[in-house]
Amino acid sequence: MNVSADLNFDSFSSQNFDKVYNKPNFKISATADYRFMEDFIVGTSMYFVGGRSYLNNPVSATISEEGELDSYFDLNLNAGYDITNKLGTFLRLNNILNQKYELYKNYPVQGFQVMAGLTYKF
Repeated sequence: MNVSADLNFDSFSSQNFDKVYNKPNFKISATADYRFMEDFIVGTSMYFVGGRSYLNNPVSATISEEGELDSYFDLNLNAGYDITNKLGTFLRLNNILNQKYELYKNYPVQGFQVMAGLTYKF
């Protein structure tokens, strides 16, 4: 079993702007993978990112827009099976809580996603 976690508290400053944009002050991530019966693996990953400030069109002060993006939580699950030493299958469920958030202003993420496939190692 592999488990990892990361917790970041950051403090940013800028000489040219009042705020530092698109940089969260707080991030948490955790992943876990478990292999059993030698051929099966299951895992999860989760991310929480705190709110961020944004500034649209910082070049033109007459039409720039400033605001805050909400924090978000993203939960993902994955599973895999090794058919042989070289051939395997996988299933990934991303954003399983179907969170509608923006990585950056006007850049929304996709909702719930399913991906399945085969892998070949050579």
